[in-house]
Order: sequence, then C-alpha cells, then structure tokens
Amino acid sequence: LGKAAIYSLACFLLRSSEHMVRYYIKYKSWSSAWEHSKTQEILQLFLTIQIWYFLLFFLFVAAQELIRRIGTKEFMKMYFGRTL
Repeated sequence: LGKAAIYSLACFLLRSSEHMVRYYIKYKSWSSAWEHSKTQEILQLFLTIQIWYFLLFFLFVAAQELIRRIGTKEFMKMYFGRTL
C-alpha cells in the first residue's frame, strides 16, 4: 500500500502542476489559475483519472507482492487453475 500511495501522490503532484502551469501562463496569476481550475469540469475528470490510476497501481503492487510471497507457479495455479 505504501508503494501505491507514494506513486499516486507523485503522479497527482506532477499532473496537477502541469495543469496549473498551463493556467498560470494563460491567466498570469496563481490565484486566478487556481480559481479557474476549481470551476472547470475538467477537475472532476482529473480526479477520476487519478483515482483510476491509484486503483490500477494498487492492484499491480498487490499482485507483485503476492507473487513474491507465494511464487509464480502458485499464483498462476490460483488464478488460472493450472501452471502455464
């Protein structure tokens, strides 16, 4: 969970700074850029994408840790019913 949280926080900061810089260039003020970003519907889409990123990365990290604990063969047997 720690790895997923750190990655998600870094991804959130980078993506939000990208949007804020774009709005800062357009409005020439950080406060105006923030107000504009809060009122846009794109903020909802942005947050939805961030949640989706977190869930996918969490599943990836959880599967990776499970494979490390029980082994690849046991993981494949558990999820696919046989070893590949």
